[in-house]
Amino acid sequence: MKKILFLYTLVTLVSLIFINTAFAESGSNQIPSWIKKNAGWWSDGSIDDNSFTQGIQYLIKEKIIKVQSTIQEDKPSSNEIPSWIKKNAKWWSDGQIDDDSFVTGIEFLIKTGLIQLPITNENVEQKINSNSPDFTILLKPDSMVLPSGGYGEVDITVKSLNGWDERIWLNIPIPIGPIKYPTIVPKLVTPTSNSDATAAFAVDVEEFSCPGQYKMAVYGMRNTDKIPMTTHYTYFNLEILPPGKIFELSSDQQVITIPKGSSKSFDLEIKNLDKHDWGFLVDPVDNFRAPTGVKIEHTQAAILVKNGESNKATINIKTSEDIRTPMTFTLPMQALTALNCDPAWMEKTNIVVNIIGQEDSSDSDQILIPESGYTKPTNTKPQLTIPKQVTQEATSSSGAVVNYDVSGKDTEDGTVIPSCDHPSDSIFPIGSTTVKCTANDSDSNSISGTFTVTVRDTTPPNIAAFQPTEGSRDETGVVVFFEVTANDLVDGNVPTSCNYPSGTKFPIGVTVLTCTADDSRGNHASRSLQLTVTVTESGQ
Repeated sequence: MKKILFLYTLVTLVSLIFINTAFAESGSNQIPSWIKKNAGWWSDGSIDDNSFTQGIQYLIKEKIIKVQSTIQEDKPSSNEIPSWIKKNAKWWSDGQIDDDSFVTGIEFLIKTGLIQLPITNENVEQKINSNSPDFTILLKPDSMVLPSGGYGEVDITVKSLNGWDERIWLNIPIPIGPIKYPTIVPKLVTPTSNSDATAAFAVDVEEFSCPGQYKMAVYGMRNTDKIPMTTHYTYFNLEILPPGKIFELSSDQQVITIPKGSSKSFDLEIKNLDKHDWGFLVDPVDNFRAPTGVKIEHTQAAILVKNGESNKATINIKTSEDIRTPMTFTLPMQALTALNCDPAWMEKTNIVVNIIGQEDSSDSDQILIPESGYTKPTNTKPQLTIPKQVTQEATSSSGAVVNYDVSGKDTEDGTVIPSCDHPSDSIFPIGSTTVKCTANDSDSNSISGTFTVTVRDTTPPNIAAFQPTEGSRDETGVVVFFEVTANDLVDGNVPTSCNYPSGTKFPIGVTVLTCTADDSRGNHASRSLQLTVTVTESGQ
């Protein structure tokens, strides 16, 4: 049988965990769906014990699972975890047992020591944080605004406060929320009283991530033989913006005239502007109430639109014989993505409906509003097209000149020119910059949208070609001198390091001389030179 254990090592750990603040602040005891997925994956062996235990830690932190305020010893329990635990996890993930039954079983395992967890209960945390910290964790930046599918980088600085000099592991576990698992691996750094330890991690947002506020807790733990251990943490805030325009909604008829007692249909066309296929729900807006004697029907409520293509949904307006005429109302239609976000990604369009009787003229300008909530159509906002995101490589320490395309279109004015607070073809600094663009029409209708420009440095330094020169030599080899330089687009001149220093005596035969250079963001460059030392006829 396997045991679920967390054994502390004599190093300091820095861990990052994402929590959706909308859930954390709601006070709800409902278990998040991702934990139930983890339980199913753990039960069939798709993820390991540590990944599943992270979910249990989250339940304890959010007080969904309550344990006594005691400290478990950092040694494994002598008991083995029974096989029924994974069976329970499988049944729970399949919905065969309820949340309370699963949580009760986990509480029992924690209290009896079958599941060993780090010291995370509230009582111990208060004791830990009451101590004077001997190190701090600084984030730059400590907050970020990204679109769905966006990318950013955060620098971590671990600063020594008491002059200690120890190994520190910087590690990123599986993040919770819409963040891709970083490609970096745990990194060993050493802060001292004279220099800080630094590292960086990527904030890479999954595509189709729901907009919202997310909070990341950055923990630092230094395990010693004393209890409580030294710890420190800080917070990083992430805001995911709604996406740019991913589809267009239009109607083949903007004004429809229907004799009472009859029906008429019109088509709503959805044009997919995205690179992915999307499913759309088509219906009148949620708060719309059809007038008495009018029924709105559609042939299909959901349609699939492939990337770059269009598809149509047919809407039918049916009227009764005894309806009051003439009648004019605005039918607001909407199409929204099937992605379960709040608010949903949505586009709307309005259709003006005129219902007339035999005595009414089809061009009557009389407006009758039979029930509250219906208004005459007004001028609509222009359409704004912006990129989802722009990523460019830095060309200097100032960043890079970034070019992007935005456009605006209005039903009445035609083409309108948007204005942006960070113009295209201007210099953007290294990191993420949020650009806000606004389009206005002649009736002062306005629409705004934002996107992110990310300038990043992934280009390694350039090591210049070098030519060794020969010094003194004898029958055993020759002394070789050389000078190696490297230049980086962002950092300028950077130091180099070679496996043999200049002035080394190279023996008879073939030796490979390799020189390397690294920039401030960890980009690595290498250049090698094969040196061959031979013996002449004179023995030299």
